[in-house]
Amino acid sequence: MLDFYYIEMLQLIQEVRKYMAKKTLRQIRREKDVTQEWLSQQTGLSSRIISLYENDINMLRGASFYNLEKIANALNVKVDDIFLG
Repeated sequence: MLDFYYIEMLQLIQEVRKYMAKKTLRQIRREKDVTQEWLSQQTGLSSRIISLYENDINMLRGASFYNLEKIANALNVKVDDIFLG
């Protein structure tokens, strides 16, 4: 009986972790089913910058709020969803 509750508790913990986990910029972009090129066209940022933001968290953290806002608007998400991802 104790094993059953233990397994249930582990499953619950995994579900909570999934819910609490923030998504990366790449994950958000892929969920929206858009390419880096499309995002580049919508924001006026280069594809290279989009790629750098997706691959280097320090570049993303160093991005201007203006750039983050353009990306967020294009993806129809909040800036916090990107910045905290």
